Amino acid sequence: MRSQPSASHQPFVILAAVLAGVAYTLSPLTVVCLIWMAGLFRWTARDIDGRERHWLLAALGAALALRMMAIGVLPFLVDPQRQSYTSYFGDAQYAIQRSIWIRNIFLGIPVGSRDYIEAFEPQFGWSAYNYVLAFLHVLFGRSPYGVAVFSAALFLTAASLLYRCCRRAFGPLAAFAGLAGVLFMPSVFAWSVVPLKEAMQFLLLTTAVVASVGVVQGRWPVKVSSVAALAFAIAMSGTLRSGAAAIAAAGAGAGAVLWATTRRTALVAVTFVLVACGVAVGARTVYVQKALAAGVRDAAIRHLGHARSPGAYYRLVDDKYYAGVSTDPVDGPPFALTPGEGTRFLIRSVVMFFAQPLPWAADSMKWLALIPQQVLWYGAVLLAIAGGIRGMWRQPLLASVLAGMIAAGVVVVAPNSGNIGTLIRHRDMIVPFVLVLAGFGGVTVAGRFVALPARPRPEKVVASWR
Repeated sequence: MRSQPSASHQPFVILAAVLAGVAYTLSPLTVVCLIWMAGLFRWTARDIDGRERHWLLAALGAALALRMMAIGVLPFLVDPQRQSYTSYFGDAQYAIQRSIWIRNIFLGIPVGSRDYIEAFEPQFGWSAYNYVLAFLHVLFGRSPYGVAVFSAALFLTAASLLYRCCRRAFGPLAAFAGLAGVLFMPSVFAWSVVPLKEAMQFLLLTTAVVASVGVVQGRWPVKVSSVAALAFAIAMSGTLRSGAAAIAAAGAGAGAVLWATTRRTALVAVTFVLVACGVAVGARTVYVQKALAAGVRDAAIRHLGHARSPGAYYRLVDDKYYAGVSTDPVDGPPFALTPGEGTRFLIRSVVMFFAQPLPWAADSMKWLALIPQQVLWYGAVLLAIAGGIRGMWRQPLLASVLAGMIAAGVVVVAPNSGNIGTLIRHRDMIVPFVLVLAGFGGVTVAGRFVALPARPRPEKVVASWR
């Protein structure tokens, strides 16, 4: 027979029930997401004991609490004379409004003709995530702050999946260091508390990473499910933003090729010779030359579009192209770069992908506030290089997939950027993978200076944290 709560505990039980009822009345979606988080934390900490479990749950709990506080203050920032809700970014507020319009149209609630057009506008701001938010509004009612909690839940789910994958490969300490970086990196934190597509994109890319590892290491049922998960992640990424599917597919493919070709020294040599021959032949092929020139030209045009948009920008092409050179073929001769200009453009784009915003070029308080994060970012990149090199020796499969995902992000994002704020937002798609490699790199570097205990066998990982 189930025991009844004692008389001394009954007031607390009643109070908890009342608070839960009030919270569900105010935001049902928030309560559902919190229940989801409770189950997620329990799953993440399964088969983990001792100090590792305490630190893990403390980090996840702190990450959730900080996000809930950040979202919880939003209702107090609203100007009731101008708006009924708010968010930290204008794009996020527009995404909420757009999803509510879609929800109203689905339910037959009249909307203005302009709102109807903007709800389904196929270019600016279009994303399948708008329809996900609209579906949540249909299920739980209008939830301008609940969808922000949903975004935080997606982010923490992705972080937990990545932690579990890295823990098996890199060990508990390195995985926890990477998880801490992912949970508390300032810009990544900011994207996780707004209903933008960044959290969903992080979850899909993480799914691609975990699935790529499962295809190789898992048993046949795991291999089949991993292939399905990888295909789903690539397909859904393509519905979120332009280039996202390319990052997921190219990242998984590049990781697989890197892992396969580095398993034997002979394979490395053969691959190097084949790549060198392919580059030499391609450089002499007219079709390849034209295709490469067209791709570089299109990327440069997009860069100039970003550079000419409002906000801070940085330069990648030669200075003469910023002096009013038209990229519209109707206004003048076709825009083109010489081979030397194209090469300089590509090299600068990779360098600036990692370097921007330059701390010594900050000219406003907004950019000065980013200097601490930028210093952390520089340190993370250096540690990630160490972690990637060490990972290719210790756990080449996961290290290869993470490196492939980072390289794919650089190839897609770097030459197509120019606005600093947009670069930070797009770069943060692959920042979590840099951070988990940095966690392994940090533990590797620390092991050179501090007498760390030897890594235990997998069956004794728990004991090492007690």
